[in-house]
Amino acid sequence: MDPLSVASEIADHLCRECHTHRDQCTWLGTIQQGAPGTGALRFSYETVGPTLYAGTAGIALFLAEVSVRTRDRRQARIAGAAIRHAMSHADEVPHDTRYGFYSGKIGIAHTAARLACLLGRADLLSEARRLLNQVKRSRRSGAMLDVIAGAAGAIAPLLQLARVLDDQELGRLAHHLGLAIMRRAQKRSYGWSWGSDATGFATGKNLTGFAHGAAGFGWSLFELYHQTRDRRFLGAARNAFRYENHWFRKDEDNWPDFRDLGVQSSTQVPCRMAWCHGAPGIGLSRLAALSIRPSQRYRTDVEASLRSTIRAIEMTDPKSENDSSPCHGSAGLAEFAIMASEGFSDHRALDLTLELAASRAERYAGATAKWPCGVVRGTNPSLMLGHAGIGYFYLRLYDRLVPSILLPASAMSRVTAAAVPAPSETRQPTSEG
Repeated sequence: MDPLSVASEIADHLCRECHTHRDQCTWLGTIQQGAPGTGALRFSYETVGPTLYAGTAGIALFLAEVSVRTRDRRQARIAGAAIRHAMSHADEVPHDTRYGFYSGKIGIAHTAARLACLLGRADLLSEARRLLNQVKRSRRSGAMLDVIAGAAGAIAPLLQLARVLDDQELGRLAHHLGLAIMRRAQKRSYGWSWGSDATGFATGKNLTGFAHGAAGFGWSLFELYHQTRDRRFLGAARNAFRYENHWFRKDEDNWPDFRDLGVQSSTQVPCRMAWCHGAPGIGLSRLAALSIRPSQRYRTDVEASLRSTIRAIEMTDPKSENDSSPCHGSAGLAEFAIMASEGFSDHRALDLTLELAASRAERYAGATAKWPCGVVRGTNPSLMLGHAGIGYFYLRLYDRLVPSILLPASAMSRVTAAAVPAPSETRQPTSEG
């Protein structure tokens, strides 16, 4: 398997499938949404929006990153047209997700700044500044706080943009968002967590996990501590992980997904295996924490996450039609397994992951449209749910200098694996984690 060839084949497919108008382009795809109060899924086939998670900004990022390595002018040109679409439609982002990296304006601006560097486009840097200035001037109340939709996902990218653009106001905005996260935490003796006002999920217990739960909040606060050395953020980050480890299930090496717990329900809920919810994403949050503040407790969490992720990879049939996307598919599992194996020298995890990646690549060679995506029906072109994200995973296999989209702008990318402490003993995660 040549990972660059896989990524380039997917990029070429996206270039063929795009719809252009003047100097912009977009894509059609299956959009999947949950019906309120029923749990049923509703499907539509429509043009994607402007965001990094599910829209043209994310597709532009993949196409630009791959074009630099293939030197394919068409891929670069379509990337430019896609980010122009995202910038021109940024005002469609809902007000409560404006701070989002994945679902908001900050993610679109961050992508434009990245493309300015990759493609040598000074105009995109100016556009990124314009959009960020708009965000800085917006009212600071009424915003979501989790990784997908709000402040927790934006903090590390804002800190990176503050350095790249030499804009101290962006650093101050990140600091403000960190304080907002702390203020809205629900503080218990066993840790801190965030409720429906911060995440949009009304459940019997506040969520664990990276995308909407304590792992993502803790990660963002660790990143802010790393930049500011303000120990208030360190304490809050530790408390987020304490909450999560209070619910750890030793028998599964995993943490429960409380989205399945009704507001009045007391039944035990399942654990999930995905970047968004479950051990892979939680493991990534602890890997990042280890790179900032080495701790045996967080190493133990990573080891537990890696054990359950390896079992999930072993059980994955390479001939199946299982979701291959980063958010809740096999690319998310594989990304964590590779990053953990690099830090812990776990060759078995790496070998299993590469074997699965090679099998999937062989199965869908020459049939890019058939890659299974993060929607139950049809296909999707996006970064986190579809073809662009699958291609991005293979591009990361080819070149680890390609920035992670699952741990964006993390301090972990600026340190070596030597920062991960050697184990002194084998323990299960505890509530002190």
